[in-house]
Amino acid sequence: MIHQPTQTASISAALSAPFYGSAGQWWLGLAIAAVLLELLRGALPGLLNFLIVLPLTLVFWIMLFRIASEVLSTTAQGKPDEARVTGIDSSDGLAVRHIGLWLLALLTLAAAFVLTGMVGAILVGALLALLLPAFSLLLALRNSLIDALNPAAALRLIELFSLPVYTRLCGLLLGLSLAYLLISAITLQIGMNLGLQNWLLTVYWVWAMLAWFSFAGQMLFDHREQLELAPADEAEVVISEPKYSHDPDLLWQEIQRSGGTEAMHQTLAKAFDQAVLRNEASPDDHAKRFAHGRMHVAALLEAFDQPDQALLRADTLLDDNANFALAQSSAMFSLLDAAIKRRQHALSIKLCRSFLDNFPNSQRRNEARLRVCEGLQSSSGAHRIFAQTWFTELMTETLTPEQRQRLSEIAPHYVSSD
Repeated sequence: MIHQPTQTASISAALSAPFYGSAGQWWLGLAIAAVLLELLRGALPGLLNFLIVLPLTLVFWIMLFRIASEVLSTTAQGKPDEARVTGIDSSDGLAVRHIGLWLLALLTLAAAFVLTGMVGAILVGALLALLLPAFSLLLALRNSLIDALNPAAALRLIELFSLPVYTRLCGLLLGLSLAYLLISAITLQIGMNLGLQNWLLTVYWVWAMLAWFSFAGQMLFDHREQLELAPADEAEVVISEPKYSHDPDLLWQEIQRSGGTEAMHQTLAKAFDQAVLRNEASPDDHAKRFAHGRMHVAALLEAFDQPDQALLRADTLLDDNANFALAQSSAMFSLLDAAIKRRQHALSIKLCRSFLDNFPNSQRRNEARLRVCEGLQSSSGAHRIFAQTWFTELMTETLTPEQRQRLSEIAPHYVSSD
């Protein structure tokens, strides 16, 4: 269960952050630099403009995100006034990675505009407003650009923050972006001087980025307990699976004791399978493999809600032992039903045979055979023989009126094949 933090990041505080402390000094410095850039752009002729102003503009935007990254990091540590920028990159390389992340987002947006026009750019921009905040936070936590672009990790982070809290972060980024477009439209409408317009939009976006990164840092600080931030280095956080032994015997004992995570089950199943493939599995190993298989398939089906993976694992185990079955008849029936719904005919037959052999007193024996017959009514091939046999058996079984009606509906598919 995720507990809400005792503090809540304030949007109003974030919007005012660029005017105070170290962030305010950097905002003022960048605003002055933007003036100088516009003066150079207007004064220098074409070639000199390209050779001098373009590189300086690139440095300007790199420095903006360098500063923004520092603001995020120091705010996440509860020290927003201690942002220090001494070069293009920070000591841990985080700034360059943030620059790369946002540059990638900008290039994606530009490509969408070139390839699909304004509508495509708006759709891509909205998608970036939803994903870029999570990627930026993950980058601050993991300091790895590859890990930051992991969708599964992003979803876990959003779940940790809670959707309403994360929506505020996305909403702020989207709102600041829309305000930029509005200011641009207004300045064009009133015919503002191009140099003044560029300066105004640049200064606004500098303020917007510093405000947004400040807000993101405050969110990390407010949720530091949920993120298990280390006091000595709060930016070095990894959201990962708990550590566990990879020794098959120890791992099997731990799974029996605690139930195990999905990753633990997968690791143990892989170890058992590799031992079988290498012909290194002892009779005891084979017994453990099938005992674990019953737990693993049931967990995939019920606890982890991954019926496709459960069917895949069950199929592997059934190939090695046709009598393999889950411990509970209800779980076995659910597994059979999942195979039928996914039209896995051969696996449906194997599961039904195992169900009938392992649960001879189950009240669902007729229902199991009937569902397989319904699923295979239009099929052909070797597995059709079993369905045909079960249909014949059901003709003389005591069925409910509803089952008898269903049997009558599929009868033409089986009677005509005799």
